[in-house]
Amino acid sequence: MAFTKEVNHGDYLVCEPILKYVEGGITLLSEIDIGKWSFFEFVGFLKQDVKIKGDLKLWWEGVDVGLKELMLDCHVVEVLNF
Repeated sequence: MAFTKEVNHGDYLVCEPILKYVEGGITLLSEIDIGKWSFFEFVGFLKQDVKIKGDLKLWWEGVDVGLKELMLDCHVVEVLNF
């Protein structure tokens, strides 16, 4: 089974009056095999498809908890369910 995920990148967050992304891009990652979805696979997509270079610091918005740093396989599974 494959899925598609939208990724915001190259931007920063402002809180005016609500939290939003500013000056970034959006890339659609498609045809991702759910059986291979992991933290390192996600980072690989970002480096190959989005052309992000160097170290990454990834964040995502969890339900009712605000921003969470994405750094484990269980986090990328949560991102799928978000």
